[in-house]
Amino acid sequence: ARLRAQEIASRDKHRKLIIQSLLSRLENNSSQYLTRASDSITFHVQSEEEVKWPIPISDKELNPILLLHVSLQMITHAKTRRDMEKLSLHEISQSIFVHSFWLTHVQYFQKLSWREQTYLKTK
Repeated sequence: ARLRAQEIASRDKHRKLIIQSLLSRLENNSSQYLTRASDSITFHVQSEEEVKWPIPISDKELNPILLLHVSLQMITHAKTRRDMEKLSLHEISQSIFVHSFWLTHVQYFQKLSWREQTYLKTK
């Protein structure tokens, strides 16, 4: 029983280190965007082929997989975390996450954004 408790404590300590590392990376990744006013970042759609993302989606800019990793590490139950990782870290899930974020942003912070909302709702 004592060995099992030590294993659990070791895993918990390892997870905490992972979470700290991910949070640090997330803070560095998003610090330039956190100081902006929400209405100063705008999403524009000229046509179906011409979409202007206000923050590029890449490892160096808006990094959805990093944010999802942080969220998943916060789940304490191991089986639930593994199941959610399989679902959430899939490319389709990341796309849904990013499009949902921008749809919410556009609906609340961009006036006269029907074209942008329509585009995001169809993705």
